[in-house]
Amino acid sequence: NPDLDEAALLRDFVPMVHCSSYAARFAEGQLTTAELRRMGLPWSPLLVRRTLSELAGTLLTAEMALSCGLALSCAGGTHHAFRDFGSGFCIFNDLAITARHLLRHHGTRVSKVLILDLDVHQGDGTAAIFSPGALTEEEGRAKRAREEAILDGILAGAE
Repeated sequence: NPDLDEAALLRDFVPMVHCSSYAARFAEGQLTTAELRRMGLPWSPLLVRRTLSELAGTLLTAEMALSCGLALSCAGGTHHAFRDFGSGFCIFNDLAITARHLLRHHGTRVSKVLILDLDVHQGDGTAAIFSPGALTEEEGRAKRAREEAILDGILAGAE
């Protein structure tokens, strides 16, 4: 799918869930030694390609499920990736990104997404990303802009 090339994934999909500075530093090989240790994988251009291919596969599987009623991907499930860091061999949270994509772009057909994590241990990254009050970078900027506009209106009325 030409809409899911590496640049488009980094530009249009990864920021739905992940901090843009973390995503850029991963893509450019600029993560610190401590970040790489937490992620559990050595960085390489091939790792970037594998990571983005895995994300594309999960997105395409979700699209196919909408079209066909059922689809399966044996890759993905990167449930330890948090908004601003990778962890436990998980770099970008393909489940969270795909859920956000479905909710934003298929809202007439998709109103809720269930992520059923059957791993022995908790998908802590997914849980943190979707915890109450958690905002994406984009949502945080929009919220701050609304708050500033309200404050500007209050201050203008006080003058």
